[in-house]
Amino acid sequence: MPMGWHTDSPRLASGQPLGVQLFGFLDVVEPGGGGTLVVTGSHRLLNKGRFMTAPEVRDQLRSHGFFRRFDCEPPTEPEDRARLMSETHRVGDVELKVMELTGQPGDAYFTDLRLAHTGRPNSSDHPRMMITRPFVRADLVREAREGFGRR
Repeated sequence: MPMGWHTDSPRLASGQPLGVQLFGFLDVVEPGGGGTLVVTGSHRLLNKGRFMTAPEVRDQLRSHGFFRRFDCEPPTEPEDRARLMSETHRVGDVELKVMELTGQPGDAYFTDLRLAHTGRPNSSDHPRMMITRPFVRADLVREAREGFGRR
């Protein structure tokens, strides 16, 4: 499992999602083929009613054992990686699970911009052909700018 977990959005004080991220497939991406890893449910963490930048969110996520084990105890054996990919973990009422985004040409995932994700090494002989694009809600841009101290 790689390090580098991050989100593409701050946490807004309102708790609302700033937008969605498109992950699209231009070619086949099979398991182990470098598909983006996401932690399902992670977008529901740390919505504390205050603004938090994406780096602050990353640092707070690392305080949870689920994320810390990827940084401190990276699995080395294929069986360890498979086990971690199949396990679920609870933080409060939020269930977390690592999922690799895989698909066929034309498939797409739309994820909350607050979802923790990271790149994964491509262990196949086929190049990974994916695109990604954020879509930000226009009605929340002002709240995000104010959170960064801008008007």
